[in-house]
Amino acid sequence: NFFNDDNDRYFPAIKNHISPSEEQRIFFLPRQYDTGLFSRIKEINLFRKSDRNVILAEDFLNFNDYLYSFLHLIRMLGKKREVVQWYGFDVSLFYYREVLYSMSSSIEALLFYRAINGMRKKGLKILRFINFTENQTIDKALHAGIRNFFPNTINVGYEGYSPVSKYYCSFPTSLENRCGVLPDIFAFPGSSYSKWALQFCEDVSSIIVPHLRGRKIWQYSVPE
Repeated sequence: NFFNDDNDRYFPAIKNHISPSEEQRIFFLPRQYDTGLFSRIKEINLFRKSDRNVILAEDFLNFNDYLYSFLHLIRMLGKKREVVQWYGFDVSLFYYREVLYSMSSSIEALLFYRAINGMRKKGLKILRFINFTENQTIDKALHAGIRNFFPNTINVGYEGYSPVSKYYCSFPTSLENRCGVLPDIFAFPGSSYSKWALQFCEDVSSIIVPHLRGRKIWQYSVPE
């Protein structure tokens, strides 16, 4: 629930860890995914009425941004088909299937990427960008946008959830880092988690931070 600090899905009870002056300098960039047009409009209106400081991507997009993003499918289908090799196997069909399967999230990602460019054009100053990342397409777009349009901004990806073994996108790779779609710093709720999550990407910095989602475990007593 974005509108309740204590029940926020990504940064619950964040007010307990910051001062009132810091709170005034923090702005939230809400993400809506896989929602219908009318639901999206309703949610945008709710965001505008929120007591929290909010920046909406829609305020930094113009017609050309929407047109470019929605034409993504045509651009991809118009490309010359190339053979994609993986350990000597032709996996081209899997690659193009993924292109089609992830079309919706790709369009969303492009919109966020271009919105960040719109923020730069309007003169916004961003000291630090912290994204609750699962290293999905939209996460990559956000971090790439900060890297390209706000190169002096501290670019942090917060993996604030318990480690998993089969959620493959949550394991960043060195190739992704070379492509510029990862944050400069990963923030993990535990040193063991850091080693586990970064096993395929040793060329990126990491820090240890509080596990905000796990704060409620301290409400329970441990049997003696």
